[in-house]
Amino acid sequence: MHFSEWDNQLFDVFNRQLSFNGLDTFALFISDYRNWWVLSFGILTLGLVFKKKNWLKALLMCSVALGATDAINTHLLKKRFQRLRPCHQREVVLRAGSCGSQFGMPSNHAANGASVVTAASFCLKGGALGIVAALAFLVGWSRVYLGVHFPFDVLVGWIVGGMIGTIVARILLKLGTYLKSFR
Repeated sequence: MHFSEWDNQLFDVFNRQLSFNGLDTFALFISDYRNWWVLSFGILTLGLVFKKKNWLKALLMCSVALGATDAINTHLLKKRFQRLRPCHQREVVLRAGSCGSQFGMPSNHAANGASVVTAASFCLKGGALGIVAALAFLVGWSRVYLGVHFPFDVLVGWIVGGMIGTIVARILLKLGTYLKSFR
C-alpha cells in the first residue's frame, strides 16, 4: 500500500466511519480557536490570582511559540508543500462549515497545539501538562474528523509544532538566564 492510500484510508475511518451527531458538536467546539483565547485568559487569571509563576512563564512561552509556529506554517511551509486539503480534492463529509484555505500541509491547528504543549512542558508538570497535551491531541483529531485535513497533515503539524515549541522555549529560557545575570 502506498503512503497516500494509507493516508486516504485513515482519513475515511475518522471522517466517515467514526461519526455521530454529538461528536460533531464536540469536534467543532474543540477546533474553534476562539475557545483557546478563553482558556488562555483563564490560565492567565488563575496564574495571577494564585501567584503561579510557572503558569505565567508557560503562558508567555506558549504565546511566543504559538505566534512563531503560526507564522512559519502559514507563510512558509504551506506554500512550500502546496498539498491540497482533502475537501479541495475529493468528496468528504465536511463538518467544519467551510473547507478553509487551499493548502493543508501541515495543519496549523495541530502545529499550534504541539508548540503550546512543548513550550508548556518546560514549565508545567503533572496534571496541568497532561490536560494541555490531551487538548492538543483532540484538536489534531478534530481536524481530520471535520474533513479539513488528512492524518499526515496533522502528524506533520505535530512534529513541526513540537520542534518550534522546543526551540522557542529554549531560547526564552536562555534569554531569561542571560537577563538575570545583569541584576
